[in-house]
Amino acid sequence: MNILLKSVTISDPSSTHFNSVKDVFIKNGKIAGIEKKLNLKGEQYRVIEGKGKSISQGWVDLKSDFCDPGNEHRETIESGLKVSAYGGYTHVCLVPSTNPFVDGKTAIEYALRKAEGALTQLHPIGSITKSGKGQELSEMFDMHLSGATLFSDDLKELSTGMLGRALLYNKNTKGTVISFPQNYSLSNKTMVNEGLASIKTGLKGNPSLSEEVEIQKNISILKYTQGSLHFTGVSTKKGVELIKTAKKSGQKVTASVNLMNLLFTEKEVFNFDSNFKLAPPLRTKKDQEALIKGLIEGTIDAIDSDHRPYDEDKKDVDFFSASSGCIQLQTLYAALNTFHPTKEASFIKALSINSRLISQIKESPIEVGNQIDATLYDPSKEWIFDKHINHSKSFNSPFLNQKLKGKVCAVFMEKKALEF
Repeated sequence: MNILLKSVTISDPSSTHFNSVKDVFIKNGKIAGIEKKLNLKGEQYRVIEGKGKSISQGWVDLKSDFCDPGNEHRETIESGLKVSAYGGYTHVCLVPSTNPFVDGKTAIEYALRKAEGALTQLHPIGSITKSGKGQELSEMFDMHLSGATLFSDDLKELSTGMLGRALLYNKNTKGTVISFPQNYSLSNKTMVNEGLASIKTGLKGNPSLSEEVEIQKNISILKYTQGSLHFTGVSTKKGVELIKTAKKSGQKVTASVNLMNLLFTEKEVFNFDSNFKLAPPLRTKKDQEALIKGLIEGTIDAIDSDHRPYDEDKKDVDFFSASSGCIQLQTLYAALNTFHPTKEASFIKALSINSRLISQIKESPIEVGNQIDATLYDPSKEWIFDKHINHSKSFNSPFLNQKLKGKVCAVFMEKKALEF
């Protein structure tokens, strides 16, 4: 695989060529040359025109559900990895809430075997408790030996004692515990944000307090254990403030926000569109602004797709009966670029660098001598996401048949490349 990218903008903040327009030569899976204009006499290669396009380190998603095993009619590891590549991802971390739960090394190895040969690399997340039931710790050490670096019970709440034991246990493996900060004694069976959304729709409201109480509690446990904790699905202004304070005090804490909470507010549920039924729910404009500011300032480290495929009988129903979530991997960058085009630098850093640090995936800066692990994208390209372009097995997307601006052009992983 020899490829010359001509006149491409290098958008990798870790590169010494950051923000410059250069020719980039990829030879046998490695970056063999970066110059203003490369002279490649005697070399055989394919040319990709890079004018107007940018290249960064390959993107990493920290939270996707490929429904395999258990619900392969919604997505499989094979289809999910294809969607990921088309979305610009070279690495994807899978939530453990499959059927059965990923709570032992056999489940980790099953996922890795099914992902063999794909361009996008799979990183299964191990569960914290057996079967995700919250009663006893899973085989975290064995899963770590099989390749797991992240541990989560996905959307389930952990008891104080269980979180503490998980944080202490993972100090030996250097793994990171993931918390979805929802206190279900406050938010059980809620569907929308408590406030204008619950008043307008008449549906049970999820209070911001549910997230804030859980973040405060978990940070206290983190201080006691001196472990490593990642908050996923942060959605409130107060939540951002609590995490910022914890970081300033020196706690080993990171945080990510779901894509939809950056793009939309609670107003989207007024028409009962089930694609906007999410966990956590869409919040207020002030919450959305705090999340964006937190991402730019570095309090929020990463952006999660929270890719959740569902078939029609789970989404094409009334809002009350619908499952929470939507497909996002293929459209995440385009949606970010369409809604917030001036904040691209912060988004690319979150997708390509910060998410690597959290998941312990090796960095691969755009520098001569490094193996290629990169995403090529065009911020100005307009396209329509329709059922023919969608590569997921499911169609539950708020962007279906919508025009988006910003498109992935190619992904490169060592000796593999896909150009779209």
